[in-house]
Amino acid sequence: MRGLQTHAMNDEIPTWIDIAEDPASVQAMLTNTAVGVSMSTLFFYDYLVMLPTEIRTIWSPPTNLASVAYLWIRYGFLAQYLLSMVHNMHFTQGGGPNLTAQSCRELLGFLTILNMLNFAVISAFIATRLFAMWERNWFIGILTFVLGVVSPSSITMLTTFAFGVIPAPWPFPPCLSYVPDFSPIVALSTRNLPLAVSAISIAYESFCLGLTAAKTFRLYMVQRETGIPTTLTSLLLRDGCLYFSVLLILAISNIVSCSIHNPLFDAWQVNTDVARTLIPILTTLRGLCGSGGSVLARARTSSVETDDNRTSLRFARGYKTWTPPR
Repeated sequence: MRGLQTHAMNDEIPTWIDIAEDPASVQAMLTNTAVGVSMSTLFFYDYLVMLPTEIRTIWSPPTNLASVAYLWIRYGFLAQYLLSMVHNMHFTQGGGPNLTAQSCRELLGFLTILNMLNFAVISAFIATRLFAMWERNWFIGILTFVLGVVSPSSITMLTTFAFGVIPAPWPFPPCLSYVPDFSPIVALSTRNLPLAVSAISIAYESFCLGLTAAKTFRLYMVQRETGIPTTLTSLLLRDGCLYFSVLLILAISNIVSCSIHNPLFDAWQVNTDVARTLIPILTTLRGLCGSGGSVLARARTSSVETDDNRTSLRFARGYKTWTPPR
């Protein structure tokens, strides 16, 4: 581990560095890297599969605010995933990028800011959706936006700016951020803050799930009264409830994961990646529950905040301009 001592930005090298000499610890780090890279690969594959549909439905006129938000989210996360893979690619000794301490800090700082911006747009998108669905209810819109911004995927990353940064040798990732052992931010970054924002995330996902399901149930009752053949299950699978249910389960698992102290495994981040990579499955289910046309045509996009949120805006009165481009 002399490489860590040579490239450290300060002398406060964490004592847990020594565990890298343990074969089991090395395997844990490699597994963590493999999980993150495999999820990123699935995200890229999904992007290529959905690109023709995206060009047909998003890039064609007319352009509206929903299309702009979609493009920011889609390509913001693509950029984030690409840079994250550069940061994590270190499978073999001597492999991966050769970064300095300064370039590591700049990379991690940029990823943190980009992640915050991405989730701010997502929160605004979902808040606008619920705001429109519930007859332009400002309380629902503002509360949803605030709760969405305070999420484990964004707020916990802000502590990165207080971390030390080391360009680490194999088997660590090329850039290793750490908290000095005696820093007052240790408990905040490893337990207190993740617990707090995970609790907020549970409230947020439950709030979105409840509001979406309630509106869908109202729509179901109206359709039954007017004689339109439909099933509640098909509506729930197509309105975003399944997505919010998955994220609610992951938010609960965050509470458990952040109570397990393991500096080699960022469980909350993996949970976030799992949620994103589940989206192709969710959109396929939506397509299977529809009628007519191909699954790909109905699953307009695999991004979590796009098709479900944008089409649902048609529930709102006076918001017909938010309908996705045809």
